[in-house]
Amino acid sequence: MNSRWSLLLVLACACSTEGEAPHDLIPRDRFKTLLIEAQLIEARANRGGRPDVQGGAETVALYDTLFREQGSTEAAFKSTYAWYVDHPVELKALLEEVVGDLKRGEVAADSTSTKDQ
Repeated sequence: MNSRWSLLLVLACACSTEGEAPHDLIPRDRFKTLLIEAQLIEARANRGGRPDVQGGAETVALYDTLFREQGSTEAAFKSTYAWYVDHPVELKALLEEVVGDLKRGEVAADSTSTKDQ
């Protein structure tokens, strides 16, 4: 997981543009929650080296549930993420919070991605 975040930070630092965030971005706190939950979904999909689960129907269902419960969509998530990639200072700060929360275990026990479906 650390290498994935490192790669994201490197890629983010390579791109930068100035400007205010568009009004249609997912609010930062909700986007942070989505990023945390996405990491948990990916961890679940990759646990035990089960390639049959990665990207499968279970993972898609978990993402669908996550977006629905957070009042968002995959398109809004991708658009918001793209904005952050273009703003590496903001992305770095956000990802540091995400990683910190994950390390401290500050994730809801009833997380969407940890529910058995």
